Parts: sequence; C-alpha cells; structure tokens
Amino acid sequence: MTDLKYPGPSDSWVFTDEHPDSIDDAILYTSYTFISGTGQFTELPGSQHGGRCGMGFADGSAIIHKWLSSQSVRQVTYMNVSQVNVVNNPDLAWLAMHTPRPN
Repeated sequence: MTDLKYPGPSDSWVFTDEHPDSIDDAILYTSYTFISGTGQFTELPGSQHGGRCGMGFADGSAIIHKWLSSQSVRQVTYMNVSQVNVVNNPDLAWLAMHTPRPN
C-alpha cells in the first residue's frame, strides 16, 4: 500500500470489467500519461451495464463507474476491437488519473 502514493490506494484502480469486444489477455492497459484524455484505449473498459462498469481499488473499495463518451460506451458486437485513438476523451482522462504512477 505504501507504494501507491500517486494517486493513493483509494484512487488507484486495480481491476475492472473489460469490454467483450476487446478481451484478449485479461489485462486492461492504460497509461497515467493520458490525463488530457488524448491517447488510446488499447482495450476498452466494459460498458455493458448501462454505460457503466465495475471497478475495484487498491484499498478494497469498489464502484460502478459511468462512462461519459460515446467513444468509450459501445454496443457488444463480438467483433475484435483493438486500439481506439481518442482526443479529449473524459473517460481516458479519468482512467489515467486513477492509474498508479511512479513516485
């Protein structure tokens, strides 16, 4: 827990639902550097619960997070979706701000 200083255990996501169309290796990749919302989703976060997904944090807490952008909330098609480039995406920015970063 002491290694999770930025953003801290209660704000560091550890696991989340992944969108069925991008599941390939059971890891949702994101970068803490995308805080402007510009970058890419290597895999998409889950959104199949009314545009929401479950997220677990390092302190043991969990939330149901609602995504804001239509680039993040997608219908399930069972067609492979890989890297989605986005600009000013509030959901990518939110993930980046909740992704642990080096001290």
